Amino acid sequence: MRQARFAVASALALVVLFLAWAPLAFASEHPGTYLVEAVYTEEFTTTNRDVLLEGDTVLKAWFNFTVSDDIINSNPDVFTFTVSNMDDAGLTQSWPGTTDTEGRLIVSLPFTLEGSPRWRVSVTCNEAGDTMGPFGTTVIEADPGNVWDLQVEYVYYVDDGTNGNGGNDNGGTNGEEQPALVTLLQLNYLMVALISIVAAFMAMRTFMEGGGSLKLPFVMAFVMALDAFIFLPVALVVNQELNDAIFALPPFGPEWMGNLALVLLVLWVIPFIVARKRVLSSEEVHGILSRLTADRAANAVRKRARRYPDDPLSDRMLALLMVVLGVASVAVVAMILLV
Repeated sequence: MRQARFAVASALALVVLFLAWAPLAFASEHPGTYLVEAVYTEEFTTTNRDVLLEGDTVLKAWFNFTVSDDIINSNPDVFTFTVSNMDDAGLTQSWPGTTDTEGRLIVSLPFTLEGSPRWRVSVTCNEAGDTMGPFGTTVIEADPGNVWDLQVEYVYYVDDGTNGNGGNDNGGTNGEEQPALVTLLQLNYLMVALISIVAAFMAMRTFMEGGGSLKLPFVMAFVMALDAFIFLPVALVVNQELNDAIFALPPFGPEWMGNLALVLLVLWVIPFIVARKRVLSSEEVHGILSRLTADRAANAVRKRARRYPDDPLSDRMLALLMVVLGVASVAVVAMILLV
């Protein structure tokens, strides 16, 4: 009992320290969005656009280009996308791309090194595919070029703690107050991290001693799985509003928050999958089902669970799994809060 109290006190101290330190560490870091829309680039030409982001230093940036072919069923269009920092030539990336069968092309150029807010993007249309006849010798419809869009998702730093230079005329979302829904989500994830630490500590005690009960860690795992299930829609709504995305593919960026919320749910469902026989045949589950349904249904669930094959993990290995899941859960929560 004394060790359990010590674990709870330690976890609470960690959360208090995090809350006290986080505003100091992240008060001057802000997310931002910059849009460049409907720019036309003709074939064999290059279009340049200067991108002036907010803040004193850009910590991370993702330049996401989208091309939509305006000629249906034409040959693929070939582009080259180049992004460079005006004050640091070392921060330059160039990437080719070809439209797919639907005439669409998406290219993302990530920058994870610090740079100035002044950037230049160059889009070159190397070839705008024409619509050809049946034998490929006659041009039915010429394609002189295409329109492209750019969305920049970035994190910037301001030395004086203000919200930037205010010079973004293209839809930057910085300077807005943090929505209450985001604050609610962050506080909830901090509580998940706290419970994860306590569950991992108790499971570690069982693993080290080679005995003991995992009942309390299982209860905590159930609470966190239920919490993740309830707050997953909230996370997806926040992700859609802030990043215009629900789930995202690499490269890593702010729109991964929906993925991470789903990962958190999956993590705390794992113990109930690998220990389903022990869980469903336990007296606690039988008692809960008896109160919620009827004794006959509860007895049927327990009887069926006892016919399941033995769980693949011993109590000791299951305790080790709970420790790993607790640590992974804290890591996922940290990533959610940081993005």
